[in-house]
Amino acid sequence: MSAATNVAVVVVAYQTPDPLQRCLASLHGEGAAIVVVADNGADDETPRVVLRELPQAMYRNFADNPGYGAAVNRVRADVDTPFLVILNADTELDPGALRALGTYLERHPNVGLVGPRLRNADGSLQPSCYPTATPWQLLLQESRFGALTRWVPWVRRRHLRTWPHDYDRRVPWVLGAALAIRLSAFDAVGGFDESYFLYYEEVDLCHRLGKAGWEVHFTPTAEVIHHGGVSTSTLGPAVAQIFFTSAARFHRTHRGAGSWIAFRAVVVAVAAAQLARCFVSGCIEKRSAKRVSRSATVRAWRAVLHDALTGWPAEQLESRQP
Repeated sequence: MSAATNVAVVVVAYQTPDPLQRCLASLHGEGAAIVVVADNGADDETPRVVLRELPQAMYRNFADNPGYGAAVNRVRADVDTPFLVILNADTELDPGALRALGTYLERHPNVGLVGPRLRNADGSLQPSCYPTATPWQLLLQESRFGALTRWVPWVRRRHLRTWPHDYDRRVPWVLGAALAIRLSAFDAVGGFDESYFLYYEEVDLCHRLGKAGWEVHFTPTAEVIHHGGVSTSTLGPAVAQIFFTSAARFHRTHRGAGSWIAFRAVVVAVAAAQLARCFVSGCIEKRSAKRVSRSATVRAWRAVLHDALTGWPAEQLESRQP
């Protein structure tokens, strides 16, 4: 059996028929054992795209929109291959990517999950593996401090957010837009934690795999185009609150009291900086459309600030919905 036929694919879609068509087209000739489309949007066009572009694919309609991780958990029973590649609908595989990912897992039995090299639509590198999720790393990500690492050569080469992604290596976690997982490892840790509706589900999964003794790797031998942000682009400012709620859930679950306090302090600082920026831009911008957009952004960042100051209510952290 070849590496590709050892691999099943699940594509998680949410009202993205055009990107999904390109994603399914890229799977032609890749030799996947089975392709499952998990439709969290349950719109009318998505099943037509699947039937037209890849009629042999299995279509699963999840009208209740359980989220990315929960959708993958639901289709686990449909798959009996050793390896599963999970894709966002806004991705396109390079030829041979499935085989490369299957081969990597075959050759590294200690690896539970591996991520491919991601590229933007223009061919440029898209960072896809990241340092351990800590308050300090969150501050680097959400502030201009992180951008400074790109200008220091010895830091740029070593920092996971800015290194050139040009060799195989062990990493703390990889982006969930495209990844391959050994299903025995996936089952051993109980799959995705379904309390994460959006964001941080792959961070949590990689963390639990590491705690269970499995390694998480990156390999440039497989490449995938990731258009990025297609499913969440319509959510607008609300994305910020969803993101930080998921981050809070992760830090509350997996970090100690000191880290939790530091995390809240970082989010307070980030939200306050964003609100200050909105205030300054509001003093300059007078157009009505901009004022309406800014008002929504202010409400979202006020909500984030309130959550961080109050420590996120338990029911909010436990909810499966944003």
